[in-house]
Amino acid sequence: MILLDKFYRETKSILLKLPGAPSSSRMAEFMAASWGFRDHQELRAYFENIETCAALPEHFDSDDEAGLAKLAEFGCQGWPAKDILATFLALNDGDLLWEMMDEYPLLEGAAVLRFDQTTDRWKDSMEASWKRHSKALGINRVILDLSSMPGWRQQIEFPDIGRHISVINETATDNCMELNEDQFEADRQISDAGHPSLYDMMENILMMCREALPKGETDPEPYEDDPDPEKDANAAMSKMVQALIVSHDGIWSYCHHYQNDVGAPVWLAIFEDGKITRRKSSMPR
Repeated sequence: MILLDKFYRETKSILLKLPGAPSSSRMAEFMAASWGFRDHQELRAYFENIETCAALPEHFDSDDEAGLAKLAEFGCQGWPAKDILATFLALNDGDLLWEMMDEYPLLEGAAVLRFDQTTDRWKDSMEASWKRHSKALGINRVILDLSSMPGWRQQIEFPDIGRHISVINETATDNCMELNEDQFEADRQISDAGHPSLYDMMENILMMCREALPKGETDPEPYEDDPDPEKDANAAMSKMVQALIVSHDGIWSYCHHYQNDVGAPVWLAIFEDGKITRRKSSMPR
């Protein structure tokens, strides 16, 4: 990460909104420690040298142990500290966090929290829409498989989004399935009453929140030996296994790199006064 003052200020603003976040001055000390500075004063000196052209911007790796230790000094421990650290690393390192997740044992069970992408009004609207669909369709969860949608970060319309959506019914455990005829009819009645359809709800969430999700860049090198269309298609798929999920506890996306079974969810909204469900599984359950 090339460290600039603008990135520092934007990242700090996001972190300060997270549950259990320390004060602004203490958050500044946490960030400085995570980048290897002795304190915030030394970090400010680095920025001042850049502004006066006395030095050039530099790349700084993040130090998860130093960051977590600094939060502990301020009495921020447990899941709040781990979630702050995970969110900081996601902002600082991008997809590299998921690619190297097995090297961050301190983050087991932690979540990346990106509540900065939307508003409370939007969250309340999505919660109402989810409750409406959950009751009418009899579902516990709806899942949008981003791994099967190359280009989901750039598209401006998703006319075939329904092909990538599955649900888990109230009577099921973890078996995903397509909507049945009764559920399609219930969804149509919701739409006819002037409310968003299930597909519209999921497309809205994707459009509003996709910038907060790992990029999952595609593999630029297709299979060269023994050309096979199916293999070439798989090679062009995302390097990240991702699913955008809405359930009773909120909106989140489970993400893990295809070479690493250890992942971390990105939470986009928590419904009511619910708590983040800690999942160790590599796939949504």
